[in-house]
Amino acid sequence: PQPSSNLALWLRSDYGVTSSSGAISQWSDFSGQGNNATQSTGSAQPTLTTGAVNSAILPAVSFNGTSQQLNLPSGFANLTNGASIFVVTKPTSSTATGDPCAFGNASNSDAVFSQTVGKNASLNAWNGTTSSSVATTTSPLSNSAYQLLEEILLPGATAGTATGTIWVNGSQKVQATNLQNLNNVSRTQNVVGCGIGGTNFFQGGIAEILVFSTALSASQRAS
Repeated sequence: PQPSSNLALWLRSDYGVTSSSGAISQWSDFSGQGNNATQSTGSAQPTLTTGAVNSAILPAVSFNGTSQQLNLPSGFANLTNGASIFVVTKPTSSTATGDPCAFGNASNSDAVFSQTVGKNASLNAWNGTTSSSVATTTSPLSNSAYQLLEEILLPGATAGTATGTIWVNGSQKVQATNLQNLNNVSRTQNVVGCGIGGTNFFQGGIAEILVFSTALSASQRAS
């Protein structure tokens, strides 16, 4: 990715994965922020799948959709300039709801998270306990191939006027202008592979995650 102080998280499956017999205990963050994703409980550890991406060259981190997740440190606080989430992923269920990554507090307070619902994707933004979301309706996600899911939240001038946009492989799929702005507040329940509070476990593979603490411009997103 482009070097930036706004890069809050960079997880890449081809480097920085600590595993034993395929079970992953740590996925190291290369953003420079030290937001390593970890899991000490064996039954909750996702698995490293070799030869998953790019003509069977690169690995991916696989989640079972029922119990596996990685925990991120507290932080991801100042999102008043929006957020940009990039996930290289392949959800393997055509019906299940799962969150590739989520950042927030209990009961989704002040949360922002990416979500897949079968072959559709959504971006969810909470201002305190007020929720909002934008979702695709045309089933742009594939269950048989990895793709780049891009989701950006651009703050609005007033509450409920933020813009949420979703792209798949660089093609815009949906945009809405009625989302909530994000607050500057420490987020203590940050996870990869499920939703906040152990809900919406993701089923499928993730090869890379990038999270920026700002809404990237069109040129930055393309880069």
